[in-house]
Amino acid sequence: MRSRSILAAVVLLALSLAPAGAAVARTIGQVIDDATIVAEIKTKLAADKLSSLTKIGVKSDAGVVTLDGTVDSAERKARAAQIAANATGVKHVYNNIEVAGDTTTTTSAPAPTGPVPGTAPVEATGTVASADPATGTITLQDGRVLKATDQTVLWQPTTIGALRPGTQVLVRGASPSDFRPGASARDWRMGTISRIDSAGKQLILTDGTTVRVTPATAIHRGGDRLSLAQLDPGSEVVVTAASGASPATTGAPATVDASDISVVWTPATASR
Repeated sequence: MRSRSILAAVVLLALSLAPAGAAVARTIGQVIDDATIVAEIKTKLAADKLSSLTKIGVKSDAGVVTLDGTVDSAERKARAAQIAANATGVKHVYNNIEVAGDTTTTTSAPAPTGPVPGTAPVEATGTVASADPATGTITLQDGRVLKATDQTVLWQPTTIGALRPGTQVLVRGASPSDFRPGASARDWRMGTISRIDSAGKQLILTDGTTVRVTPATAIHRGGDRLSLAQLDPGSEVVVTAASGASPATTGAPATVDASDISVVWTPATASR
């Protein structure tokens, strides 16, 4: 009897979340699935210990999730997308969350002045290959090498000494130290895609970097070649600058002409 009451409550919640007329065009099962996805994401956002993400709006349509609302940092925006993408049944995430104009929490960080490794902290998701507590170095299986600082946070909350090869980890606020598959490249940077400007053929990273994509730019994930249209906000990338690219003006957000964009992690499988 209790299970029927719970099911009825979920159905009512699902119908209240659906747009007008949606219940006619979709089955009750689809509506319930979307309501379950929304409930799971909202629960996980509320339980997130690193950020205050409870004011984010969540909608789901056949497993395609849309996030909206306002947060106070690009890191929290990216974190919300990661949480949503990992929910059961999510096929794709559209991150429409806006970042408030107040930058007082990030003004102490140095502004990037060019595609130089280590100039800005990054957020990285991946599988640990090795960790050295003595040097604070974390090497991921995809080749990224990160240097922990006093501002670095590991998710779930842990220490570098507790990391073991094969551990799935989210590293926030670490300094990019190396990228072994691209170690021969002179100018490279790690980052997370905040926005994709298809018309302008460029990517905007969460640290403010603009990455210009040319016909000669190689975009790939491992051995798979990708197009600009196949990239998703929240994806973590390693960008190699084109040879002879001019650095950005000191104090301004960096602009990079990319010769290579390696996608090393994406928050959800694109439903394209």
